[in-house]
Amino acid sequence: MVRLAVAGVIVGLAIDAASAAQVTYYQLPRGAGLHDVAPAADGTVWYTGQRKGFLGRFDPASGKNEEIPLGPNAMPHGVIVGPDGAAWVTEGGQNAIARVDPATKTVKLFPLPKEFPYANLNTLTFDKKGAAWFTGQVGVYGRVDPGSGKVDAWKAPKGFGPYGIATTPSGDVWYASLGGDHIAKIDVDSGAATVVEPPKKGVGPRRVWSDSKGVLWVTFAGSGETPSVCAEAAASARPRWMLRVLYGQAPRMSSRPSWSSAGASRARAASTRTASSAGTAPTRLLPPS
Repeated sequence: MVRLAVAGVIVGLAIDAASAAQVTYYQLPRGAGLHDVAPAADGTVWYTGQRKGFLGRFDPASGKNEEIPLGPNAMPHGVIVGPDGAAWVTEGGQNAIARVDPATKTVKLFPLPKEFPYANLNTLTFDKKGAAWFTGQVGVYGRVDPGSGKVDAWKAPKGFGPYGIATTPSGDVWYASLGGDHIAKIDVDSGAATVVEPPKKGVGPRRVWSDSKGVLWVTFAGSGETPSVCAEAAASARPRWMLRVLYGQAPRMSSRPSWSSAGASRARAASTRTASSAGTAPTRLLPPS
């Protein structure tokens, strides 16, 4: 099942290799400014209502929809389900990371350090040690220790742009910089970030995900391409990118689907071709030959 938010609607796609995809639309509150979605283990779907400052929880089985206010001036962007089962949100309006308890609906805020008064928070991921890592598009990335409540933040090495973020199966954390035109690996101990340049300039890496084999998948918002790269080889001197061409004229990548592993593998197996770092299509970075 693939679920994504589009113009106030959550779309559910049941993908079966033997038949055409079945699409179901669920109308949610109009004007809420739906942004990101995250499916929970119980079948409900969390989503951010950016314009109205709430975290939504929708049950496709019953049709029940809940709106949980996040606080004054809230403007939530990203949401994921943490290892504790709670919803974790990048709450840009209050410049904090928010944790929402699924049972009590209690909202706990983890404000950023005063040195970063406005981060324009974007997305989240958890590392293998249980820390929540986040990005801020004004040029910030950081982490929250859920146990102690401590929040650390760092200036991004190339300034403005950190957007998507993901964790590989081996525990590496990577972010994509939309404005900075690169991806970067974060040292989860020191917080230092190592920049990896894309195969060409001006592609605008927006989101990044890791598959089960540690291959990073990146959306290039500026060129409409979907590149991927082997995380272990990404920082090598001669990285190779596998490029995937999207259909249509001047495609642009911007939305974030939330899909099952089966759907991801089928998408990954779609039409591909390999190109050098000078290629012009979507990309996956492979180990150097």
